[in-house]
Amino acid sequence: MLQVKEVGGMILAVVLFLFFSGGMTAGQMLDPEQVAADEAQAALDPNMVLAAVGDDKLLVWQAEVLMKNGLGGDYSSTANEWLRVTLRALEARQRGMDKTREAQFQQGFRQKYDLGIFVFEQMILDEIPVVTDEEVRVRYEETIDLYVKPLQATIQHIEFPQKAVADKVAAEARKPEVSFDALVEQWARGVNKTTKGYVYGATYDFLSETLGSRVAAEIKAHNDTGIVGPIMGQNGWEVIKVNDFTPGLNRPFEMVKDSLRDSLRSEKYRNTLRATDERLDKEMNVFRSDLVRKIDR
Repeated sequence: MLQVKEVGGMILAVVLFLFFSGGMTAGQMLDPEQVAADEAQAALDPNMVLAAVGDDKLLVWQAEVLMKNGLGGDYSSTANEWLRVTLRALEARQRGMDKTREAQFQQGFRQKYDLGIFVFEQMILDEIPVVTDEEVRVRYEETIDLYVKPLQATIQHIEFPQKAVADKVAAEARKPEVSFDALVEQWARGVNKTTKGYVYGATYDFLSETLGSRVAAEIKAHNDTGIVGPIMGQNGWEVIKVNDFTPGLNRPFEMVKDSLRDSLRSEKYRNTLRATDERLDKEMNVFRSDLVRKIDR
């Protein structure tokens, strides 16, 4: 169908094609609901015309390229965006806006940019070899501390032979205005008084060995800073202030292998791009002015 439209005193012929249903439907814009229904049918012919402005046509395979680069989310939105851009470009040319020095530079650089960024980087990505299971396993072992680490806690503690006294001190310790250091100074004995009751960066196993398994289990269950206890430990009732707490982490290989594989592939991609850029810079006839070299340094 031929649609004639008056644009700035000039006649603009716009031909819109829709071939999703096997026939041709005319209209100024594509109907998203109809397109969605048609897209659910068999795969489209790559050379099918989705839309056109005069002799300038948008084919299915071209729309898919545009979708891959983020111009639209489906055939309908991509075709409508292509129409919008194409119509504006026609109007710009008819006004002579493409003849200026700035416009010609921008058009030329845009062509180089698309080729050097979108097309080139996609080519590099396609050439990246598959990341093997062995490579993923090696990276997991190399970075095991990111996935498996023990609980760690920095605490202060006071030991009491009698639970009644421990209960009283624990109640005091939970008052915001009360300093645990002052309670340690008042109630701790021996080495605990000297160290102010501190145990730094203790793991679960260390807490179990030095204070008792029940103390370690309670600190783990508490899973936060603050006052814990009284708890019966190896040397009496323990009142504990957890000053710093890092929960244990255990993420087995099977849980993280897919994300690790993606990370390795991205790393290979970035390294290949960097190496390619460095090679091209050495091989090509590249000139940098003194100003550019100064900025680079």
